[in-house]
Amino acid sequence: MNRYVTLKCMECNYKQAYAERFADGHRCPKCNSTMFVPTEQATSIQSRPMETHEITREDGLTEREGKVMDALIMAWTEFSLLDIQHPNDQKDFCDSIHKCQDLLACRIARRHYPKGWPIK
Repeated sequence: MNRYVTLKCMECNYKQAYAERFADGHRCPKCNSTMFVPTEQATSIQSRPMETHEITREDGLTEREGKVMDALIMAWTEFSLLDIQHPNDQKDFCDSIHKCQDLLACRIARRHYPKGWPIK
């Protein structure tokens, strides 16, 4: 069974949960520090506490979610430069990017309206 550990940054108190054996070598996404202390352990991802994130982006995404969004934008940009091999390729790829972006939008809705968009 996987075990999880919540690490707290000693510089800025940012907290993040990691799989126990994956917790080494991380940098704080907020202040770039490598100084972490474990605060609690859990045996499942559901039993770990909710991550607290400061929203600094104008699109309402956390920094980590924003990295995903930026990667999706880059993926579309790079894919659109490829030669067209099938007439549906670009539309299918675009639809798939939009599905991923919809999931990121749902995370914002869940964060701000937890009664209507519950986290399970």
